[in-house]
Amino acid sequence: ERRAWAGGGVLDAMTKPEWLERKKSDRVLQQQAQEERQKEQREWEEQQLAKERAQGPTAAAHAEASAQAASAGSTVSFKGRGPAPSSVRVKETFEAFAKLKRWTVRSAQPPRAGEEAFDGTVQFETGKGARLCIAHMQDREQLINEHPIELRILSAEEEASAWERPFPCPAQPSAAQPRPPPAVPTIPDEEVIYTPGLLVRFQLQEKGHNFREVRTRLAAVAPVAFLDLKPSGEGCARMDSVVGATTLCKALQTAMNHGKTAGAAEAGLEALGNVAKVEMVEGRDELEVWRAVEVGKRARLAEKALG
Repeated sequence: ERRAWAGGGVLDAMTKPEWLERKKSDRVLQQQAQEERQKEQREWEEQQLAKERAQGPTAAAHAEASAQAASAGSTVSFKGRGPAPSSVRVKETFEAFAKLKRWTVRSAQPPRAGEEAFDGTVQFETGKGARLCIAHMQDREQLINEHPIELRILSAEEEASAWERPFPCPAQPSAAQPRPPPAVPTIPDEEVIYTPGLLVRFQLQEKGHNFREVRTRLAAVAPVAFLDLKPSGEGCARMDSVVGATTLCKALQTAMNHGKTAGAAEAGLEALGNVAKVEMVEGRDELEVWRAVEVGKRARLAEKALG
């Protein structure tokens, strides 16, 4: 699935067929893992049944004790950072290891202001299912919604009180609270490093142009490193080279003046409609554009560091 970043112009290398094939492979592996765990569960239950039959007259009493022992320690508590996952997502994640009785999930108090967190409880049909889940999830560093989770088996007292919490099962995902943007760093002029002469600013009279179409037509004139295109038709292209920027600026001027095109590339630009304005970005304007680029980089690094 191809995705365009909010800045516009940077596309993921994975195509939709590749993405679908990968998802199909993941589903097959998950199904195989679930079947193996179900097989282990059945084998364990058969062994328990065989032991009960061998006990003779006291089989009923031992069976009851076995059932109680099997259900002991069957509840797993989990917690993590990020938006609370849906009830369906929680069920699918844990049911891959063993059969479930019930589960809950809710938003929790975040460790730091401006963050999101969640916690929940899952009860398996047997204690073995819970232990199997813990072992496999910890080995695989299990994620929910691309966030790691912490797991533990509840004690008998904790298990009894876990289902008395005032939220329903299954729980519905809570409305995500927007994370406040990180503080914008102040960058002095001397720290803004860039190559002058790469930026071409233009204005298309018609609004609502398709981003990919505009980028493709500009790239037919010269290689484009990055394109910022607003819904109003205002755009700024960062080219791979100074020569490419000059070439694109001249081609856009040709399209703006409705002159005779010099080739197919300029004709492609005319297909975008009337060009109201085109210029090379220079001087202080150029510095401020590159400063914004550097601010964006540092802000993303700071947000990544916060997790």
